[in-house]
Amino acid sequence: LWAPTNNINGSIPTEIFALTDLTILSLYNNSLTGTLPSQLGALTFLETVALEGNTLVGTLPTELAQLTGLFYLDVQSNTFTGTFPTELGQLTELRYFYATINLFNGTLPNEWGQLVALQGLFVGQNGLIGTLPTEFGQLTSLLDLMVNDNYLEGTLPTEYGKLTSLLRVHLENNAFTGTLPTETIQWSNAREIVFSWNNFTGSVDDILCASDRGWDNLQGDCLAATNDQSEILCECCTSCCNVDGEDCRAM
Repeated sequence: LWAPTNNINGSIPTEIFALTDLTILSLYNNSLTGTLPSQLGALTFLETVALEGNTLVGTLPTELAQLTGLFYLDVQSNTFTGTFPTELGQLTELRYFYATINLFNGTLPNEWGQLVALQGLFVGQNGLIGTLPTEFGQLTSLLDLMVNDNYLEGTLPTEYGKLTSLLRVHLENNAFTGTLPTETIQWSNAREIVFSWNNFTGSVDDILCASDRGWDNLQGDCLAATNDQSEILCECCTSCCNVDGEDCRAM
C-alpha cells in the first residue's frame, strides 16, 4: 500500500488490517492522527512500514515484534511518546529504524543489541535518558548511529570500537562525560563524527587525527568556554564549538 503525501487525515483505516499479504505500508507525509494500532502486528508479511511526517500519538505497540521480516521502520516526525519496546530487539532482519523528532523517553533497550542486521539507528531529538548500552557494540553492521539531542549521559562504551563499519556518528547535545575511548580509532571508515555540546574532555588527536583521511564533518567542544578553557583538544576538527552551546566555528 503506497499512499504518501496525499493529505490523508484521520486515523489509520482498520480496513488495512484485512490485507494479510501486505508487504509495504507507506503512508508518510500525510495528516494521520491517533495511535498506531496493535493489529499492525498481524500483518506478518510486512517488510516496510513508513509513517514519517504525520501526527500519530501514543506508544509503539509491542506487537511490532511479530513482524519478523521487517527491514525498514520509519516513525520519525510524529508525536509518539513512552519508552521504546524492548521486544523490537526480536526484529533480526531490521536494517533501518527512524524515530527522530518524537517525544520518546526512557532508556535505549539493551535488547536492541540483538539487531545484528541494523545499519541505521536514528533516535535523535527525543527525551531519552540513561547511558548507551554496551550491547550495541554487537551491531557490527551499523553505518549510522544518531542519538543526538537527548539527555543521554555517561561514557561512550569501549565496546563501540567494534563498530568498524560506522560512517556517521552524531552524539551532540547530550550529557556524555569522560574521554573518547581509544578504541574508536577503529572507526576508520567514518567521515562524520559530531560530539559537541557534551561534557567530553581530553584530546582526540591520537584517536581521530592520527591518519591523513579527510573529514566531511568532525565537530567537538574545542573552542574555549567562558572559563577560557576548551573541553576537547582536536587538531583535525572541521569545526569547533564551546561547551556552553553558544558558538561553533569552522576551522
